[in-house]
Amino acid sequence: RLARDRELIDRISFDLSGRVSLDEVFDRFLDHIMTAFPLVDFVFISLLDSETLTLRGTHAAGDQVPDNLLGYVLDPKWSIAAQSMEKLTPIVLDISNIDKAAFEGAAQNGIADAMIEFGRSHPNMGVLGIPIVAGDERVGALTLVCKQGVHIFDDHMRDLLVTICRQVGLYMQNVHLMAAWQSQSERLEAVLNSASEAIVLIDPKGNVLLRNARYHELFEPGGILNAKAQRKLSMMLLISLESHTRTDFVFDLDHPASDDPTILEVSGARVQLDGELIGMVATMRDTTVVSKHARDRSELLSYAKHEIGTPIEAITTFTQFLLENHASLPDDQVDETLSNIKLQALEASQLVGETLEYSNIKEAILTRPRVRVELSFTALQIASETEALLAQQGLNFEYDIEPDIWVMGNTFLLKQALRNLLDNARKYTPQEGTITFSLDQIGKTARIQVTDTGIGISEDDQPHIFTPYYRADTRDESSGSGLGLSIVRDVVDAHRGRITVSSRLGEGTQFSIALLTVKSPL
Repeated sequence: RLARDRELIDRISFDLSGRVSLDEVFDRFLDHIMTAFPLVDFVFISLLDSETLTLRGTHAAGDQVPDNLLGYVLDPKWSIAAQSMEKLTPIVLDISNIDKAAFEGAAQNGIADAMIEFGRSHPNMGVLGIPIVAGDERVGALTLVCKQGVHIFDDHMRDLLVTICRQVGLYMQNVHLMAAWQSQSERLEAVLNSASEAIVLIDPKGNVLLRNARYHELFEPGGILNAKAQRKLSMMLLISLESHTRTDFVFDLDHPASDDPTILEVSGARVQLDGELIGMVATMRDTTVVSKHARDRSELLSYAKHEIGTPIEAITTFTQFLLENHASLPDDQVDETLSNIKLQALEASQLVGETLEYSNIKEAILTRPRVRVELSFTALQIASETEALLAQQGLNFEYDIEPDIWVMGNTFLLKQALRNLLDNARKYTPQEGTITFSLDQIGKTARIQVTDTGIGISEDDQPHIFTPYYRADTRDESSGSGLGLSIVRDVVDAHRGRITVSSRLGEGTQFSIALLTVKSPL
């Protein structure tokens, strides 16, 4: 008997220590009970949910228990399992002591017909109820049934099952605590990942204990952790641990795809638990684009004032000339002066409109969210809409888009940059010329190229073409305001990429954009 008891306890302990589902634990538990006590005809386990005791699992020697009992709610008045759980003590029921009137009363109170019929069919049946508890907390009950009677339910068997059921109860309590912890952990993770700022928690040795999705975006732009940048951040946070107040600092780190460093504003605070220092939590905000926008805004205002001031000054001069000389001027000269005023007004209006559009793009760069973007699909969309336009203008258009290339970015801004590059090529490529558009991936870099056979850009102009309002000397009245390529550069910078130009006068121009790729979300 001791060997049997030891084997039973060992098997149940092994199952409870394994990572299996709760239902599988119950099934094995009941199977072990049946194996250890072969005189038992069937066992079932019931669990307490709120105030309801529900049958969750059964095991029988043969087809002795109807399947439809699963999910059955046990009535405390009639159930030995419910009574044992309420009293926190084993209870034995001898069916031979129950008269027929009791069975009739059970039927009238909604007791399952299958259970009543089973009791009538085995008038000597014995039932044992064992409470399942975790400390003083009621969890459920175990029920054993023997058709031959109650004689097998001796004191030793009851004491053994009480011990085992306590072990099962503690296991279930741990499962519930783990589920609650997991739910709380998932909620915390959801909150952290919804934050727009990067969040990291390090221990007193500098090891990263927790980080959110935005942190991965900052330090893993290409899917590989920038170990040097992380070590630099950890070192600065460790130094900050010596302070007993909040710590704020700004630092920069090299970006693998951009010439400009990433500028981070960091705010850190010590974390203590029960008076013990467990580390430091820090929030980080990427201010690279914001800082650049502040500089660009000042430059843009200066450029805009100069560019828009030119036609306004011309309008003022022509108007003053008319006011002073209109009486003595011939009609054709008056008409010519008014025509000049109109042209200058149109130019000023165009400059104002394009400046506002440029300002909107700059605002979008700051506010539009960055997500995983399938650059291949975006490039195909732009190629499709460009193909028909260039065909109408007598230009040849060829494109080659490699599939399944993804980047972190914003679709609206990327489309705007690609349209501007292709529109720039269209403006400066004569009829029957060719424009090619390609996207491929080299290592962890997405490469976009737009090539034309147009008039080209001189070496003197090339360093300035991304400057707002800069227009190369093309002797072309339709060259525009000079903001198109500035928008391209700003979008590429916002995506932490790099843009280069290669051109020769009379032969054509090629623009190349390099962006870091990320893994497909699929």
